[in-house]
Amino acid sequence: MNSRNRALSAIWLEEADKVPVSEYDINMPIATAVLGREALVGYDGRFMDLCYRMLCQGKRDKLVARMEVDSLSLREAWIGCDYGQAGLGEKPKVPKQVVPHEWLIEGPSGH
Repeated sequence: MNSRNRALSAIWLEEADKVPVSEYDINMPIATAVLGREALVGYDGRFMDLCYRMLCQGKRDKLVARMEVDSLSLREAWIGCDYGQAGLGEKPKVPKQVVPHEWLIEGPSGH
């Protein structure tokens, strides 16, 4: 059974040859070490700072494309995950830098 069929079996509540494996998040320093190049994945401070800078510079599409490539490369290279998270969903609001390494993102209620 391949990864796709294994993941679909789990979604459809069917029996698979083994439990499908996934990783929700692998932070940037670990991913960078595994891939041997800077990887744009994770939710650590360095990654989030870089994301906010790219969003402010109007580079959202470049960011999303790189995150998708790095996420898939990491899962294939490291642990052979059967499935993983992809994409960012809605287009995020542009964050505003308040001080170095601190950003403000306004939500629906203005916070």
